[in-house]
Amino acid sequence: MPDLYDYGASVLNLSGHEKDRWTISDAFEGVQIFGATGSGKTSGSGAALAMQMLRLGFGGLILTVKKDERDLWAHPVTGYFARAGRKEKEIFILSNDGRYQFDFLEYEFRRTGPGAGETLELARLFSTVLEAGGQGGGSSDPYWSRALHQLLTNTIDLARFAADKVSLSVLTAIVNDAPRNMEEVNSEGWQKTVRTAQASIRSADEQRDLNITLDYFNGEFPRLSDRTRSSIVSIFTSMANVLLRGTIGDIFACGKFNIAPELSHEGGLILIDLPVKEYGEVGRFAQMIFKYVWQRAAERRDRSRQMRPMFLWCDESQELITGHDAAFQATARSSAVATVYLTQNLRNYHARLGGGAKAEAETDSLLGNLGTKIFHANGEPTTNKWAESVIGYGPTQKQSGSITEGRPTMGWSEATEPTIPAKRFTTLRKGSKVNNRQVDAVIVQMGRTWEATGDNNIVHVFEQPEEGR
Repeated sequence: MPDLYDYGASVLNLSGHEKDRWTISDAFEGVQIFGATGSGKTSGSGAALAMQMLRLGFGGLILTVKKDERDLWAHPVTGYFARAGRKEKEIFILSNDGRYQFDFLEYEFRRTGPGAGETLELARLFSTVLEAGGQGGGSSDPYWSRALHQLLTNTIDLARFAADKVSLSVLTAIVNDAPRNMEEVNSEGWQKTVRTAQASIRSADEQRDLNITLDYFNGEFPRLSDRTRSSIVSIFTSMANVLLRGTIGDIFACGKFNIAPELSHEGGLILIDLPVKEYGEVGRFAQMIFKYVWQRAAERRDRSRQMRPMFLWCDESQELITGHDAAFQATARSSAVATVYLTQNLRNYHARLGGGAKAEAETDSLLGNLGTKIFHANGEPTTNKWAESVIGYGPTQKQSGSITEGRPTMGWSEATEPTIPAKRFTTLRKGSKVNNRQVDAVIVQMGRTWEATGDNNIVHVFEQPEEGR
């Protein structure tokens, strides 16, 4: 096996020229693969990238949309892991079988390192993952965002002091038990919680934080109008209920964790086997949670030493993108992470992000931060026209003629034409037996001229290892 930390190691060699090697370092710039269903994007460029990254010792996170993706990666004989020679002890599959749990709030509370256990970080994490899952409270009024944040930070602090846990069930119990009026402030149940919190204080800083928390719950919170207070509580409980129910509750709000994103830092391969096509919104939300926490952990890696390379993999990526992805990708290179996203077309992203100008801008931001684009056969006009523009245009000579006084005259004029016209992407080979399992792809990498072509694009043929999708 090559040196795990040699970022110059080749992932793909696209022409035979030494200068056309696509390396681990190139992978850290990110990859977006486009191709219609049946184009060979998964079994062509996708399989080639996955297998070589695994052979090179990458750690990684694999998100799943289709039901067969667990077998694609983890089948004991034909899966990518087995074929690449990865060991069973490196593989962690998070599913509904009860083997692994990941209460993300408890993880953040218990982890070590910069910012660990900080109340403001916990509150931000809670809000961000819920917003990513579309559970952000539904109001654009900044007052409600501030009010929810205030409730969260004070609830988290009281949970820390009174229960030494910040699991969602503990937070929910505190919110439900918090006094709604000044009479309830003096109730025995609430005062017992206060006494327990006071008994846990070990420093002046902790006492200061608890005083602020009690000022809120014993004064400001019960004095809010019933309508305002119930609205704030409703925002919290509507968000919390999503995480407390069923499969997602058993895994992500169970009060414990025995799997963590940092496993990937040492070569672990984490596969989230809650495919969206089987689990629907629950599967989508669960994977968005883990992906966000995984990305944050990657951003905290120790950059004083050369880090093991990792990949973030998502086929049908439109199903699991969030607003944080573009920001993460902007610094992924320095975190030694290769993001590999596969989707059919641009419109998938636009639709998932809500449509309109904002969705298009967010898509442009994400794709602008994914440095390598791989285009397979596609019949979607917007995507093909976009691919044409990404590759660019060049001057060409056009012959023109006319007849003057019965005599033909010929001339030449300069024009600009696409280097690869949109129509070309409709004729790329899609693999399968009819094409001898050969899959065509046009590859463009930001800021690169390929030795074999002298241009910014190169056409590569991937060999399907098996009947492709």
